[in-house]
Amino acid sequence: MLNKYKMVYVKPNRGTGGKGIIRVEMLGQGSYKYQLNTVTRTFNSINSMTNSIHKKTKSEKYVIQHGIHLLRHNNRLFDLRIMVQKNPKGKWETTGVIGRLGHPKKIVTNVCQGGNSKPIDVLLKKHITDVTE
Repeated sequence: MLNKYKMVYVKPNRGTGGKGIIRVEMLGQGSYKYQLNTVTRTFNSINSMTNSIHKKTKSEKYVIQHGIHLLRHNNRLFDLRIMVQKNPKGKWETTGVIGRLGHPKKIVTNVCQGGNSKPIDVLLKKHITDVTE
């Protein structure tokens, strides 16, 4: 999967709150890196990197997810969360949208990992041009 996407997230199968998530990247020319919490490590081979990750993950089960590069606000990663719920008639409706701004040194945006919520217009202002102006 890393060969195909160049960046993946290794996430605990039963994790919550952004705990234990590892971002793994292929840097090119046989070098790799991963970040767990605020620690980043770089390796000259896939074997040395996977051995290091195995020591961190122990015997837990993990899911590997295709990574995406998030936008930044003031050099901090952010994402948008859209809450969708069924109304009394059984139809899906958007009930809320919130922006989550990550801790400056972490790869996750979870509030319990040092992130905070922000209005989406604040986060998107520098990334979207208003065509009505």
